Amino acid sequence: SSLCRKDSLCLLASHPTYSIVYATSSNDNAKASGSAIRDQLYENARINDDFCPDYAVDRFRPARGVKPTGTELFYTNAGGWVRCISAQSRSRGLRPYKFKLDDPEFDESASTSMQVIRDYMSRLLFKIALPMVLRRGAGIDWTATFVSKRHYAWSAMSTIKNEKGETVAEDPRFNYWNRLLIVAAIPDPADPTRYISCWEQMWPSSIESRIAQGISDPISIPEIRVRMGAAAFDAEMQAKPG
Repeated sequence: SSLCRKDSLCLLASHPTYSIVYATSSNDNAKASGSAIRDQLYENARINDDFCPDYAVDRFRPARGVKPTGTELFYTNAGGWVRCISAQSRSRGLRPYKFKLDDPEFDESASTSMQVIRDYMSRLLFKIALPMVLRRGAGIDWTATFVSKRHYAWSAMSTIKNEKGETVAEDPRFNYWNRLLIVAAIPDPADPTRYISCWEQMWPSSIESRIAQGISDPISIPEIRVRMGAAAFDAEMQAKPG
């Protein structure tokens, strides 16, 4: 969510009249994301000082009563807008430049079967979101975490070899997507017993690196693996569900 929120903030600040539909797994998450993006855009003086002069406005926050400024729908003085919704909310008819999906498969109640969620994800992607952005300069950003091969995101990332020996998406619709798999760490080619972290400051690659950074909490990659257990670590942080 942090990555999606930061990217949305950058797009809104650097592109006048930019529009975003931000869909999450629940209404509560949608409101939280909307509040985080809006507050930074409206209240961060450095963002306003850096970007607002380019758009001939004093600040991004519209004057009271001029345009909506809520957490679920808010506008900017530069002409942009953001609509934050649950992934299962009605959203047809909107025409954003970016349709952002922030982990929409996550089910807090765990009451919905995976097959129902998978079917819904297919409809959401290809019958609801994609038709909204089929024009120049528009698109979908889908950030997902899969801890099971039953997740739709697993199918989206699955590949096969075609008759030419090329690696292609198992579902041919995803050949049109730029897909990127990010794991917490990879083995160090120089020493397979050690790791290279994707984010050294967040998850140090070794206990020595953690100590050198002055971090007292046991959050290095080797320590996290022991604390979580190998199976959970592989599923949650390495994109290797059992």
